[in-house]
Amino acid sequence: MDATTTGAGPHTGIADAAHSPADLDPHKTWATWQARAALRGHQLRRMADGRWLAFRHGWSRELDDSEVEAWLQRIGAPA
Repeated sequence: MDATTTGAGPHTGIADAAHSPADLDPHKTWATWQARAALRGHQLRRMADGRWLAFRHGWSRELDDSEVEAWLQRIGAPA
């Protein structure tokens, strides 16, 4: 058997952990951030200027891309 029939190798469609699809496509990263925030009852929306607006029950905060991951960890969102 070769690599294409054993389930291992470059043609399996299995993403390499070092190069996950979310790392390659910013839209997937953004959707993942929004889903993680939603699991904690927050909403996370991309604004026209490229920043993020995080909000829940009258509370809001603007975030840069570089701040989103730390904020998700702070609110206890799953990884």
